[in-house]
Amino acid sequence: MIIYQIANQFSFLVLPIMLLAGVAALLAWRRARWPFWLAWAGLAALFAVFLLTSGQRSSARYDTPEQIRQTLATAGQPTLVEFFSNY
Repeated sequence: MIIYQIANQFSFLVLPIMLLAGVAALLAWRRARWPFWLAWAGLAALFAVFLLTSGQRSSARYDTPEQIRQTLATAGQPTLVEFFSNY
């Protein structure tokens, strides 16, 4: 996977990562003391926990149009169907 594909797939991470990197660069440039680095590490850890816990839940996989029709016919309630391609 080339860098553009990675940036496209994970574009929602670009701004927070750049913000964390910018704050780290500012702390390094200002030669900040350890409490500021501890606060930065805490924010980075919270961001990592958010990323790990907010992933998309797995949903049923349908490989044929017939499977989709059968599921919609037997659902018994309003159902949202999303079609997507991961390249």
